[in-house]
Amino acid sequence: MPILTTSVPKYRKKKVNGSKNTYAVVCINGREHALGPYNSRASKAEYDRLIGQYIASGRSAGFGRHEHEVMTLRQLVIEYGKWAKEHYVRADGTPTGTHQNMRPLMTLLLNH
Repeated sequence: MPILTTSVPKYRKKKVNGSKNTYAVVCINGREHALGPYNSRASKAEYDRLIGQYIASGRSAGFGRHEHEVMTLRQLVIEYGKWAKEHYVRADGTPTGTHQNMRPLMTLLLNH
């Protein structure tokens, strides 16, 4: 599954089973977050709050997960790659090359 870097998860309407009532949801990393009554001020504020946190996390694959939930190896490698790219830099901000050196190992992990 490709990682999207420009789009934002959509504010959506969901019906309550057997009822005319609807509520708002947003799906982030495959997990649906209930926001409140559809089109209400409170649900839109909750949507903005969640999206803000998601973007601030760097669109982390682990966003919204509880500690007991399992991350896939692919998600872990992607998260580590993002971290390494920012971590392995010189004082002047230029990359050290360590991130590039790890790519073959990360590819090997994902292909086995």
